[in-house]
Amino acid sequence: MAAKSPGPSTHFHKWISESFFVLSGQVQLYDGDRWITGGPGDFLYVPVGGLSHRAPRARSTSNRWAETAQKGGKEFGEFLVKHDSFFVDR
Repeated sequence: MAAKSPGPSTHFHKWISESFFVLSGQVQLYDGDRWITGGPGDFLYVPVGGLSHRAPRARSTSNRWAETAQKGGKEFGEFLVKHDSFFVDR
């Protein structure tokens, strides 16, 4: 997730787990009971089916998600299927 980008909204994966090493900013994860927030230096693991939500100012080394989301349309839909991503209202 690039610095100052909105990043993905609340989502889960049916087939893959997900992990984050937070460089800066915050990442929020739902542990089944409550939302927890990880900050710089934290390592967070999301099991299959777990919910994650990127908070403002989080940063990672990849901009691929943001670039594809901006394009939208069929390409973004295919990207979501390929990356096992399902979005939920929070």
